[in-house]
Amino acid sequence: MKPLILVVDDDTGVRAVLRRWATLLGYEVLAAATADEALALLRTDNVAVAVCDIKMPGHDGLWLVDQIRHQCPATSIILATGIADVDPHVTLQPGVVGYLVKPFDQATLAAALEEAVEDYERRRRAVVPPQLALPAADVVEGTVVRRSRLRRLGAAS
Repeated sequence: MKPLILVVDDDTGVRAVLRRWATLLGYEVLAAATADEALALLRTDNVAVAVCDIKMPGHDGLWLVDQIRHQCPATSIILATGIADVDPHVTLQPGVVGYLVKPFDQATLAAALEEAVEDYERRRRAVVPPQLALPAADVVEGTVVRRSRLRRLGAAS
């Protein structure tokens, strides 16, 4: 199953380009023009990564980051903005794994999405009980150990 990406930007052109680029990179993509639209989509789908514009009318991207953290703790966030000089506290928020300054190219987006999907997988495993997230694993003294690792350990003893 392809990771699901949510693009949130009030600029129709930017939203269309990001959606097209992410689709060409092999992702399934949802798009929203506002933070409120984005939250409605987040409630209905298992979004791996949200690419959020910071400056939007109504609720801004920083408000959306806070909402995502509470409602979808596994979702990774990439912030996108046309403002080159943003307070470092913005990029240090939990769950924010990328920060893109517009304009950026498809290769830059690809690298950011790849890192964000890896972060999402780590977060998902941390949120979902290990025995459900990793069906080929056992829990040994509170630690998830892959069965293949158990066999190697058993074979050595």
